[in-house]
Amino acid sequence: MTETCAGAIYSLECPEADVKNGRSAASRGKCMREIEMRVTVPTSGNSTPGETITIAMPGQPGDLEARSNVVFKGYYRDAHATADAFTADGWFRTGDQATIDSEDNLHLIGRVKNVTNINGVKFATSDIQMSVEQAINMRVARVIRFPSRAVHTEQVTVAYTPKAWPMEPGEMDEIEELAGQACILITGSRPLIFSLLESSLSTLPISTLGKISRAKMTSLFQAGVFNENVLLHHQCIDDFRKRKHGSVAVAAQAATPAESLLIEDFVDVLDVSPDIVCLDTRIFDLGCTSMDMMRFKRRIDTRLGVIVPIIMLMRSPTPRDLAADLGLNAQIQSSHNGSESQTVQPATITPTIDCAPVVTFWSSSPKTPLWLMHPGVGEVLVFVGLVQHLHNDDRPVYALRARGFEASQECFTSIDETVTTHVNAIRQQQPNGPYTIAGYSYGTMLAFEVAKRLDAADGGSVKFLGSFNLPPHIKTRMRQMNWNMCLLHLSWFLDLISEEHTNGIDEHSFRAETRDIALNIMLRAARQSRLDELGLRESELIQWTNVAFGLQSMAVDYEPSRQVDAIDIFHAIPLKVVAVSQEEWVSEHLSRWSDFSKTKPRFHHVGGAHYTMIGPDHVSKFSQTLMAALRS
Repeated sequence: MTETCAGAIYSLECPEADVKNGRSAASRGKCMREIEMRVTVPTSGNSTPGETITIAMPGQPGDLEARSNVVFKGYYRDAHATADAFTADGWFRTGDQATIDSEDNLHLIGRVKNVTNINGVKFATSDIQMSVEQAINMRVARVIRFPSRAVHTEQVTVAYTPKAWPMEPGEMDEIEELAGQACILITGSRPLIFSLLESSLSTLPISTLGKISRAKMTSLFQAGVFNENVLLHHQCIDDFRKRKHGSVAVAAQAATPAESLLIEDFVDVLDVSPDIVCLDTRIFDLGCTSMDMMRFKRRIDTRLGVIVPIIMLMRSPTPRDLAADLGLNAQIQSSHNGSESQTVQPATITPTIDCAPVVTFWSSSPKTPLWLMHPGVGEVLVFVGLVQHLHNDDRPVYALRARGFEASQECFTSIDETVTTHVNAIRQQQPNGPYTIAGYSYGTMLAFEVAKRLDAADGGSVKFLGSFNLPPHIKTRMRQMNWNMCLLHLSWFLDLISEEHTNGIDEHSFRAETRDIALNIMLRAARQSRLDELGLRESELIQWTNVAFGLQSMAVDYEPSRQVDAIDIFHAIPLKVVAVSQEEWVSEHLSRWSDFSKTKPRFHHVGGAHYTMIGPDHVSKFSQTLMAALRS
């Protein structure tokens, strides 16, 4: 930086150490002797004298600051900028976001101010840029991503220069879809995309170093400089899709009426173009989130007049498969009037589900699969968003779901039964190692037990074991979780009630209530709009709580034993009831994994809290951290 000096922070182990540790980006290394660096956890506004400054833990992201005689003392004739550039205790704010690992190596994340605010949620520009570039870089000459204004919010805007002019409409359409899906995975919103005309290249704000200013691109865009580019691009795309839709419509004539209705469900729930949904389109490949899956289930339930198990939607993720598994092709009766809706005879539809716990999210790859163990609520919907972000890793992903959600199933009764079932299911899908396994919260315990069982049979066949924020000793917490408390935390997990409402409940008195009273309390407190959105009936909430309570009850006397070869621990802000701070959570609870690992556990700080660490706001960073750990 101009404000420091050349070589202030450097690495003599690039790229050897980076390759060895499976990093997606090179470490910047360590400080020279004359300079200090630190990463602090951001606070609101600038620090003031006497304010407590929180130093980030190893691997925890924050603001990079430096201090030394070789760091500048101020900006020439700009006292205001100088004051903003330094903390109250004299450290220079570099404006970078970074982490410092346990070996004091610096890892840059991006610029503090480089964020895009979409519907009140801030997304790192670097994350969006990386995702879009990975999606279309091989197809275009240059990608330019910048924010622009949409109604009530910012939007991601992607301009690109083609490798040659003119572009083929089909190629433009493919780039549009790839860039759109990449952006949806990060932000949950569709970007505005357009190709640049050859005549517009001279208007690009390119510096002498060949860089393009995003701020200037935003200004030019808002001023209408690229209006012709946007208009011609969208006209070309629209014309192509109209022609394409005609051919798709011809192909769609092969679909049964039931399959056609399911295609409509896909399009309406996910708000995607009908041009990209066909009989064999997987719902997971359309940017589907866990909440989309719940909305899709509610729509199907309402239309068919039956309760379709969520597991069936996950195991039959295409219109063709779902229609076949639900037996709809024989049940749909086409109306003689084409304008009237087609109807179903609901009494004849009886979905049946086998007890196999495996949900296949992604299987078309020769890489070692990743197996994900369900959390304490038993369901694997929580992994849907994570799986979308792991798609770039091109690794098969399977999840193991608890038993007991369907009326015909009995809940697991012991850890041994659960582990045996899961091990058999894994071996049926993947007979031989190496295995990579991770568990979310309670699922960590199951993953640990499954890993030991697989290792005992195959001799060290588990090459990766991940803990998503769970310590080895859990029985004390499990004994606190009676049926009422499982209901409370499930309601919080499903966002039926807020964290503030959860923390405001007197656990002692709530735990002592009868189940009926506890259920009534939760239903009165739950947001009706959220219940409607999820299509969650009272009977389903009760059954879900039964599954969760059964899982917790199995572990009230659980004692971990023996060791695995290694474990990676992904830690987030803990529940307040288990630790008062993240520092205590790591040092006094998660660190105990060292007793059960033959090698030193590897710790990875991730964003968010226990119930949000792989939620929409944090899953992008989490997936990057997880993929780096898997590679190493």
